[in-house]
Amino acid sequence: MDKHRRGLRLRQSLVVPWIVVVMVGAAVSTAELAESDLEAFRDERGGLVALRDGLRSAKDLHSNWTGPPCHGGRSRWYGVSCDGDGRVVGVRLDGVQLTGALPAGALRGVARLATLSLRDNAIHGALPGLAGLDRLRVIDLSSNRFSGPIPRRYAVELPALTRLELQDNLLNGTVPSFAQGELTVFNVSYNFLQGEVPDTRALRRFPASAFGHNLKLCGEAVNAACGSGSPSADDGDRSASSRDDRVVRPADHDARGRAARKSRHFKLTAWSVVAIALIAAMVPFAAVLIFLHQTKKSQEVRLGGRATPTGAPDIKDKAEQGKLSGSGSGSSSGSRNAQAQLQCFRADKAAGFDLDDLFRSTAEMLGKGRLGITYRVTLEAGTAVVVVKRLRNMGHVPRKDFAHTMQLLGKLRHENVVEVVACYHSKEEKLAVYEHVPGRSLFELLHGTSPSWSQHASPFSISPMAIW
Repeated sequence: MDKHRRGLRLRQSLVVPWIVVVMVGAAVSTAELAESDLEAFRDERGGLVALRDGLRSAKDLHSNWTGPPCHGGRSRWYGVSCDGDGRVVGVRLDGVQLTGALPAGALRGVARLATLSLRDNAIHGALPGLAGLDRLRVIDLSSNRFSGPIPRRYAVELPALTRLELQDNLLNGTVPSFAQGELTVFNVSYNFLQGEVPDTRALRRFPASAFGHNLKLCGEAVNAACGSGSPSADDGDRSASSRDDRVVRPADHDARGRAARKSRHFKLTAWSVVAIALIAAMVPFAAVLIFLHQTKKSQEVRLGGRATPTGAPDIKDKAEQGKLSGSGSGSSSGSRNAQAQLQCFRADKAAGFDLDDLFRSTAEMLGKGRLGITYRVTLEAGTAVVVVKRLRNMGHVPRKDFAHTMQLLGKLRHENVVEVVACYHSKEEKLAVYEHVPGRSLFELLHGTSPSWSQHASPFSISPMAIW
């Protein structure tokens, strides 16, 4: 009996320490897991706060986006959705008048983000990089003012992408080689993209309208043949490698040159060093001048929209083709048709210009919206300035209804309503011409830093197209 009791005590003395060790290990692992989750929540909230602090909005996100973004599976933050684990999976801020540029740290750490929609706002700058967000399925950044190229990361590091909408922005460069098998919605129209559209299976599924109204795209997807000098999606990688080669090859050449010069005991003189320094100082100065020249040149467009390069079609070309095919007569008949198609509404006095005068004049883009693009046109004679709105998405409007509506708008007379001067209707294009009122826009009066309305000496003016 004593032996049995001693054996039982021995086993108890061995089991109890093991139980303590296991419990302590479980507590430590639980603490480590809780610490990792807490760090993930902090990173997630930091990425959302960076987005909030970098933009201004009519929804006052600074007051709404406070505290933790998720409470269980729900969120009190406007436009934010969460999953059952309390992690953010969606950000939708459509049409809330977001202005500004996305900061570099925006959305960083929101690792489970699956939907990002910021459409119908006024965000400018480069597109977000979206690094580390490989669960993204829906990206809608359309109808903004984003500029620059489409990041290659969208095509390479987002395997679950099913929807990408970037239309109605100011993007340039080429279209990346998207190859996602589940990509079902894709639109990059109304931008400044150019070059060859990659012939991938994913992009072949979409119609030519998904690439329409760009600078100059070519390829099988848009039913346009590419020239020998057309850039492609792979040119960026090749140009980067060629730049690296240019960095390496001159270094090797200089090394060989230095060896040859040492063998000939050649020494640089003082004036050579000064000349090299002057040339090095002039290079960035020349680059700045070229950039300013190109920027100024890009702001001057014709009333065809975005086709500034030589040989690209515009509204004038389409109008002339329609006039020639309809009448079969010479230039004099075309001029008469142009004057007839430009319908004026000022009964007290003539408009003082015709359709050809508008096409010959230089136009400066003032802005863009859902109805179309607005230009400030200085007539070639320099005697008058008018504002022309190029209407779009109105191909379904019959000519009779369009003319009737424009006649009603042309009869409006009010001190705060801009007067409609004339309109133009064709199968391809619809234009509304109204008087130019200098000063600040209504958007700047509502959202800018200007004084209140009561402090303005002159009344503000609203375009009648706002009531279309």
